[in-house]
Amino acid sequence: MEPNRIQPEDGLDDITRPICKALIEIASRSREHAALVVQRLMQLLNEKRPFLRFAILVAQEQIASTLGFTEDDLYEIYRRAHHLYTEGDVAGALALCEALLVLTPGHGAVLELMASCCTEEGRYERALQYIEQALSAWDRDPSVHLHRARLLYRLGQFEAAADVLRKLLERRAEGPFEEVEEAEILLEEVEGLLGQ
Repeated sequence: MEPNRIQPEDGLDDITRPICKALIEIASRSREHAALVVQRLMQLLNEKRPFLRFAILVAQEQIASTLGFTEDDLYEIYRRAHHLYTEGDVAGALALCEALLVLTPGHGAVLELMASCCTEEGRYERALQYIEQALSAWDRDPSVHLHRARLLYRLGQFEAAADVLRKLLERRAEGPFEEVEEAEILLEEVEGLLGQ
């Protein structure tokens, strides 16, 4: 890690530049806790401290690009986030997922977990955004399509939910998958609401 990589033309002012350098320096001292530093940066962003926002974003980018996390490291962070979610700490899981997404942009499993967190919080539109991003990475995973159908159903978009479920059930010809029964039940309910 090179905290002095920040240059005068980076857009930081005299107040935010030292904050940014300090954040990068803290992360560089302990690689094991660097993801937690990134997580804390996300929390600061969410606390609406606009004077810190740009410094935090610059720090995040430099931390993420220089940490060199291994796949095992990233899986451990994901496992920790999933554990928080299953234990009911949805906010903690979402914060850790946001940090992980900085390190692994577009990761399907992380995006699906973020969708699950938002679903638990009743933020269905945001959850749908995450699940649609996850589909970019995991288009062949039936569980992600079923998750999308459930969200469309909750948002009252019954026709769209039915389309997703029909396409999903067409995949039975390619081989069995464990979501078939749930997809059939949901499709029957949706078609009932649509009068089909």
